[in-house]
Amino acid sequence: MNSVSHTCQSIQRKINETNAIIASSLRSDVSLLQQALSGQQEQRGKQVRPTLLIMCAECIQYHGQEDTKLAAIVEMLHLATLMHDDVIDEADIRRNRPTIRRTLGNKSSILTGDFYYATAFNLIASINNTAITQQIADATLTILNGEMRQWQNHQDQLICQPTYYQIINEKTAKLFELATSIVCLTEPEYQAYYPILRKYGNNLGIAFQIIDDLIDYTPYSGKQIGTDFYEKKVTLPILYLLEQTPPNEQQHIRDAFGRDLDYILSQLNRHNILEQCRLEANSILQTAITQLGFLPDKEATKRLIDYTQSIAKRSH
Repeated sequence: MNSVSHTCQSIQRKINETNAIIASSLRSDVSLLQQALSGQQEQRGKQVRPTLLIMCAECIQYHGQEDTKLAAIVEMLHLATLMHDDVIDEADIRRNRPTIRRTLGNKSSILTGDFYYATAFNLIASINNTAITQQIADATLTILNGEMRQWQNHQDQLICQPTYYQIINEKTAKLFELATSIVCLTEPEYQAYYPILRKYGNNLGIAFQIIDDLIDYTPYSGKQIGTDFYEKKVTLPILYLLEQTPPNEQQHIRDAFGRDLDYILSQLNRHNILEQCRLEANSILQTAITQLGFLPDKEATKRLIDYTQSIAKRSH
């Protein structure tokens, strides 16, 4: 067995351990809640955040026992936000399957999300590390502020590029930042890598969200297009389009937004907006990658760079 395949197997083994921790933690004697939890666990996504945590732990030559528990915590925080997002967005489908909101109702989805948060913090308490507890608590507050800021701006229909970047910093990048750096706080010997991996995670999270936003306008991506559009969620493609449209045509864009997807797609194509968004995401990813040159395990860092670059190429 070569070292690369061995390493891939070691990462997958860690992911399996992470999923086992999640499964054993998420149990309830309330049948409705257990039904919701079981349904959610059957819909595992790509698990990008726990994978990043485990890969970053390898890059700093982490030899402790808390990496899979931290990965489980990060994934549960992410799942909690999805449960709440589905209610806010009135989403019926996620990962090509009906959402908990659709099958069991809004209240069940909200309470399931709350249960994820509570279970995550129960696991955090078992680690008994004040610095880790503080950072996860701060990240959770930041994410929830981002959710509220996005909803406020959606209600007011007021958004500009600085506000857009503030929202994705809070709502998306903060959890990436937590995933890539939190293991550094487990022992003093790893703390020097904490600011490096925080910056890496922040930039990666911003790029990830930009790519997610442009996929919403990308036909044949394997994902249903127009979800953000029909919710009138203003993202970078629309901001770029308004910026580059002559003033006398901007009202047409505003009138069509949320109603005429074909027209908006034609204008995005006319101004080459999606390619501009992808170039912006790639530039931010390169900034993320430049943070990684100071990590001690060079082979593990190369694998992390490859994984980071694969995020830029994702289509769904």
